[in-house]
Amino acid sequence: MYLVAAAVLVVAATGIALAVRHHRSMCTALLALQAENQADTVFKSDSAALRLVRHFDSPACLLGTSNDRMLAHYLLGRAHADMGEAPTAIQDYYDAIECADTTDADCNIRILRNIYGQMVAVFDAQNLPEEELWSQRRFNYYSLIIGDTTAYLNGIRFLENPYFLLGHEDSILYVDSIVRSEFLVRGDKKNAARALIVPASILNEHCQFEEAREYIDIIRREADVLDEETFIPRRRYEMILNVIGQNFIGFGQLDSAEFFFRRLFWFQKYEAGYSGLLSVYEKLGIPDSMAKYARLYADANDAGHDEMRTDEVHRTSALYNYNRSLKEAQHHEKRARIFSNISLLALVIIVVLVFTFLIFHHRIRIRNERREQYILKITSDYTNLIQSYSKAESDLQLLENDYSEYRASKEHDLTVLSASKQKMEELWLNSDISNHFSEFVKYDFVAKLIRMANPQSKEYASQYEWEQCIEHFKNCFPLFVDVIGELPMDIKDWKIVIVCLLGFSPSMSANALNVSEETVTGYKRRTNRKLFKENSAATFVWNLNKAIFSLAASI
Repeated sequence: MYLVAAAVLVVAATGIALAVRHHRSMCTALLALQAENQADTVFKSDSAALRLVRHFDSPACLLGTSNDRMLAHYLLGRAHADMGEAPTAIQDYYDAIECADTTDADCNIRILRNIYGQMVAVFDAQNLPEEELWSQRRFNYYSLIIGDTTAYLNGIRFLENPYFLLGHEDSILYVDSIVRSEFLVRGDKKNAARALIVPASILNEHCQFEEAREYIDIIRREADVLDEETFIPRRRYEMILNVIGQNFIGFGQLDSAEFFFRRLFWFQKYEAGYSGLLSVYEKLGIPDSMAKYARLYADANDAGHDEMRTDEVHRTSALYNYNRSLKEAQHHEKRARIFSNISLLALVIIVVLVFTFLIFHHRIRIRNERREQYILKITSDYTNLIQSYSKAESDLQLLENDYSEYRASKEHDLTVLSASKQKMEELWLNSDISNHFSEFVKYDFVAKLIRMANPQSKEYASQYEWEQCIEHFKNCFPLFVDVIGELPMDIKDWKIVIVCLLGFSPSMSANALNVSEETVTGYKRRTNRKLFKENSAATFVWNLNKAIFSLAASI
């Protein structure tokens, strides 16, 4: 009897030692995952964070602290945010906040502050200004508590975005004035001057150009956001170009305004650039240019709305993922409760057995009955596993059927695409563009290009010959040149356009341009992005032929 009791105690002690060892390994894993997060690692899976959350949230985890639970939920939110599941990430951040014990002197306020900072980023991406405003204020509050005054002042300045979305211009001016005053007290003129960018834009909108010019002069002198020699702004400060351009319009300095608006095209800020140029040409009264930039501004505006619709699709998708993840979380929570109940029951059984064997050895038969019950439970679990396996096989068969249907649909799409390409080629041969093409091919340099496309060729084209060829191409295809308009086409773009229209293969193009095939692919991708807003090399030739044919059809 006593030997059995001693054996039970040994088993219990071993279980406790294993539990402590497991908890230490989980604490090490938590610190390692936090180190990856601090190194700005992009999480592609939530499995590691989920394992940590389940451990530290488990009732059996008696050694975990509130800081451990808060950090685990925070890292799970970071993983879900990186995976594009914004609503799930927000729920994880709320769970992390609930774990924090701010009354405890050991509460990690810095982690709590960072949680609110991450919530700001998610709410901003989800276009939820009220929630962003709330989380930003909490971020500022805890930054002040931990003494991070720089983060506190920048956090106040970041209130500009939700106030802008809510249309609260007075609030924007108020917070910017506070930030500027605080930075000036600290002697930080650079950040103090940067706080004037948005107020200068608002003053321009209200036609207070004199006051806006004073702000702009301070910004250009002290903010270090614009190189005064090249007039190239620092990253994330492209807005200053539009602010300066609008101010020049207010003073009637239209040439200077046009210069800064055209700089916006360097940073693909087409909507603001076209809008500014339209205002300039309205002031100048040039109808042709007004019509041109009105059309370009409308196209850019439409593209912006398309991006907004795409963002809405992403938000809807994220909400769907959130519902799916919520169901999974409920399922895991149910399983955790069952496991917790089983663990507590097992503990009670062990205690009862110890006292039973110490006092009532004649009740050993009770242990045998419970063993039989345990065997029945294992048998039941085995039966459930068999049923789950059968269901998994059925689901796998359904997935295979769906994949077969997908492949058939894909083959049909490829057939339709091939027929469309063949139709386009027939239309190409029967269109007036063939006359333009014939005129271009008669150019002597084209014959030299064809010879250069041969891998055994020893000929090379000079920069001057290429420039003459490009000018000849522009003369043969004037409508194409008019359409690309202000797009920043360089000589590399023109070269890849010419060799592709001549029908050169990738290897022939590489020989003609005296570069590698990988470089030819890079040229196609870059020019396709500039002309047709597609970041792919594979569709460039198709888009180019389609564009040239469309121009021919409009003649």
